[in-house]
Amino acid sequence: MGEYQVNRSTTYRGILCIGFLSSAMVAAPYPVHAQVSEFGAEGGQLLEEVVVTAQRREQSMMEVPISLEAWSGVEIREQGFRTMDDLSAFSPSITIDDRTQDQDIAIRGIGTTGNNLTLEQAAPTFVDGIHYSRSSMIKGAFLDLERVEVLRGPQPVFFGQNATAGAFSLTTRKPTPEWEGNLLGEVGQFGRYSLEGGVGGPLTDTLGIRVAGKWDTLDGYMEDIITGDDFPQREDMAGRVTLQWNPNSQLQTTLQLGYSDTERGADGSAVCTTPGAPRSGEEPNEGDWWLPGSTTFQNDIVFTPPDSDCFTKKGISEGLPPFYAPPTDLRQDDADAGILDIREVARLVMGDDFASLAATDEFETSTSYLELRYLLDNGIELTSLTGLLDYDRAYFRDNDGAPFITNQQTRAEDMTSFSQEFRVASPVGEPIEWMIGAYYQNEDLKLHSDTIRANIRRPRRRNDIWQESEWLSAFATVTFNFLEDRASIDVGGRYSQVKKDVSIEGFGATWIFDVDPTSGTPGGGCVDGVNADFCFEDDEDVIALGNGQWTHAWRLDLVPDVWDGMAPIGITELDPSIRRRSGPYRESLKETHFDPQITIRYRPTENLSLYAKWAEAFKAGGFDTGQSSVPRLEEFRFRPEFAQNAELGLKGSFWNGRARGGVTLFNFEVKDLQIATTSLEQGSVSTNAGKQRVRGAEFDLAVAVTDHLRATLVGALMDGEMLQFEAAGCTDAEDEAGLCRTEEDSIALVGDDSLEGTIDRSGEQAPRTPDWKIILGLTYSAPFMDRFTLFANTKAMFSDGYIDDVENFRKVTMWDQHHDMNVSVGLGDVDGRWKLSLYGRNLFEARPEYHPEFDVFPSGRVSKNLSMKNFRSYGLQFQYELF
Repeated sequence: MGEYQVNRSTTYRGILCIGFLSSAMVAAPYPVHAQVSEFGAEGGQLLEEVVVTAQRREQSMMEVPISLEAWSGVEIREQGFRTMDDLSAFSPSITIDDRTQDQDIAIRGIGTTGNNLTLEQAAPTFVDGIHYSRSSMIKGAFLDLERVEVLRGPQPVFFGQNATAGAFSLTTRKPTPEWEGNLLGEVGQFGRYSLEGGVGGPLTDTLGIRVAGKWDTLDGYMEDIITGDDFPQREDMAGRVTLQWNPNSQLQTTLQLGYSDTERGADGSAVCTTPGAPRSGEEPNEGDWWLPGSTTFQNDIVFTPPDSDCFTKKGISEGLPPFYAPPTDLRQDDADAGILDIREVARLVMGDDFASLAATDEFETSTSYLELRYLLDNGIELTSLTGLLDYDRAYFRDNDGAPFITNQQTRAEDMTSFSQEFRVASPVGEPIEWMIGAYYQNEDLKLHSDTIRANIRRPRRRNDIWQESEWLSAFATVTFNFLEDRASIDVGGRYSQVKKDVSIEGFGATWIFDVDPTSGTPGGGCVDGVNADFCFEDDEDVIALGNGQWTHAWRLDLVPDVWDGMAPIGITELDPSIRRRSGPYRESLKETHFDPQITIRYRPTENLSLYAKWAEAFKAGGFDTGQSSVPRLEEFRFRPEFAQNAELGLKGSFWNGRARGGVTLFNFEVKDLQIATTSLEQGSVSTNAGKQRVRGAEFDLAVAVTDHLRATLVGALMDGEMLQFEAAGCTDAEDEAGLCRTEEDSIALVGDDSLEGTIDRSGEQAPRTPDWKIILGLTYSAPFMDRFTLFANTKAMFSDGYIDDVENFRKVTMWDQHHDMNVSVGLGDVDGRWKLSLYGRNLFEARPEYHPEFDVFPSGRVSKNLSMKNFRSYGLQFQYELF
C-alpha cells in the first residue's frame, strides 16, 4: 500500500505496548482542553473540571465511561477552528475530506462516503441534541459554541441515530445569570475578514436571553490557472436567539431559533502538474507541461506553470462559463467526424445567457428547538426536546476538473425534519440510577441532480428523487452502584424501527442526427469493431422526429461519433417520456433492530477509574439513488450496517490535580459496511463491504507544568483492515496489471458477469486509518508590566500516511507521513477584558502527495479538492469582553 505501511503484527504489538505504558502513567481516553485556572494546596495550578453531556446529562468528563474528545468554545476560537473540517486536522481519530459534493466524515477510520444522495451518516452530528442528518450541514461555520464533543465508537443508547462510528455533539452557549458579552474580530490572509459576537443575560428574574451572530468572508486561497483570480470565495452569515425561562426551581424552558447561510463561490481542485503525453505526432517543448482536458472535442492545452511543485496554490476553478475557454486555448477539432460545437449545445440547453453562469454552492439552514425540563419532588427529571429543521442547498460544479466546464452538474437538496424526544431520569448518586426515553423523527427529503456532458454518450441526464424516512426508537439504561460507589455496572440498549419510502425518476435528452442511423452508416448498420450493444440493430431503436431528423432510444449507451459519416446536429429537449431504464423506481423498507450496551466500572482510588465496555450499533439500509446515474433494479437496495466495539479504558488525575490523562484500548468491527465503490464495468454504486476492523489505542495527557505553562499530548494508534471486501471496485493501475476480474472469472465464481471489473480487497489496509497520529499542545501565559498578560499557544500534529480514497482505493494521490502546526502569540489586559494576537495556521501545509508509480495513464494533471486547512495563513485576531 506504499512506503508508509508497516507490518501488521508489529503495529498491533506496538499498540498494546503503548497502551499498557500509558496505563502505567495514568493517562486519559480523551483530550482535556480545559483552561488552567485554579490553584492547588501547594501553590501549583489545577486543571479545570471539564463538564460534558455525552450521556444526555451534565457530568464530569472523568466520570463518563466513553472514549471522547472535547474542545471548549474558547479553544475553538483561539485555534481558529471555523468548521469541523478545520478541527479534524488536529484530532487523532477524525478524518474529514471537504469534498464539493459532500463531507466525507470518519471516526476511527469508519464513516460514510459516496455520491448516493440519500446515504445516512455513520458519524452523525447533533447540535444541542437535535440531529443534523445531512453531512454538508456541518460545512457551515461554528457560532457561539460552549463545547464540541467527539464520541468515538458506536453510541447506541444516547445517540442512536445511525451512530455506528460515533457521534459529534455540539453545545451552544446559553443565557447566563449575569449579563455578559464577547466580541471576536479577525483579519487574515486570503481576504479573511470575520466578526462574531454574543450577548446574554437576564431580562427578568425568570427570563434570560442570549443573542449571537457571525459574519465571515474569504476571497480564496488558490489561484486560477486560467483567469489568475483567487478562489474559492466564501461567505458565512449566521444568527441565533436563545430564550430561557425558569419560572420556579423545578421548571426550565429553553427556546432557540437559528439561521445560517453559507455561499461558496467557484470551487475547484488544487493542481499537481506532471509530465504527460504530447499531442499525436508532436514532441513536447522543453519546460512545457501538458494539461489535457477530458473530452474528445478539444485539443490539448499546453500550460507552463511557474514551478512544478504538486498541489501549489495554483488550481482549476469551476467558475468559468460552461463549455467555454479563451479562444487561444480551445479550438473545435474539425478533423474528427461527429463533433458538435458544445457551445451550441449549451445554448440549446441553457439559453443565451449560459456564459454568465458561474459555479456556486449555497446552503441555508433554519433551526428551532424547544426543551422542557421538569424536576419532580422526588428528584426524577422529565425532559422533552422538540426540534424542527429546514435545510436547502443548491450547487453547480464541473465534475471532471477540466480547466473549463465540460461536465456540468447541478444538484439541489430540500430537507425538512421534525424530531421529538422524551426522557425520564432518576436522581444521580443513588444505588440504582436509570434513564428511559423514546425518540421519533420524520424526515422529508427532496433531491434533484442534472448533468450536461460534452460529446459523451448521453448529452443530458436528470434524476428527481424523493425519500421519506421515519425513525421510532425506545432506549433505556440502568446503573447499579455497589462497593460503596467504587464499582458499577451499566446495562442499556436501544430498540429502533426505521421506515423508508423512496422514489427515483431518471430521464434525459438524446442526440439528434440529420441522417437515418439505420441506413446512413456504411453498410447500413454498425461500424466494424463496435460493440453490438451500442449499435442500431433495427428500426425500433430509431425515432423519426420529422424534418429530416432522427434520434434514438435512451436505453442505448451511444457515443455519437462512432459512426463514420454521421454527426449529431443537436440534442432533444428534456423529456420525461425519455426514460433511463424502466423507472420510476419506487420501493419501501422497514427494519427493526436492538442494540445493547454494557459497561463495568471500578474506582480503586478517588482519582482513578477503570472501565470495560461493549456496544453494538445499527445503521439502516437504503437505496442507491446515485448522483446522476440510475442503478439497475437488482442493485437498487443495500443492506443495514452493524458495528461492534469493545473497549478497555483507564483515566485518572495525579500530582495533586495538576495532571490527568489515560488510555483506551479498542477493537472496533463493522459488518456489511455501507460503502460507495466504483468499478470499471458498473460505474459508481453503493453497496455493502463484508467487514472492516479497526483496533488500536487512544491516549491523552494534560499537565499544568508550571503556574504559567500547560502541556497536552493526544494521540491514537490504529490498525485498520478490510477483513472482507470481495467485490470492490478496480483501479486503473490494477486493471493495467491484469488484477481485475474478467467476465470469465466472474462466471466461474458466481455463474454470471456481475463481478466483472471488480477485485477482492480482503486483507488490505483500510483507508483513513494512519498507524499513528499525535498532537502536542503548549499554552503559556504570564503577567507583563503589571497591567498586561503575555500569552502564546501552539498545537503541532504528526501523522503517519494513509489512503483516503474510500471509493476506489486509488494510490495516485494519498497521504504520506506529514505534520502541521498552529501558533498564536499575543498580549491581553491583566483583567481579561481584551486580547490581541498574531497567528499562523497550518504552517507546514500538510496535504496529500502525488505518486506517479500508480498513475498508469498520466494526463499531465492530478487534481484534488483541498480545503483551507491545507494552506498556510497568517492574521490578526482581537477578542473583547463587553461586560
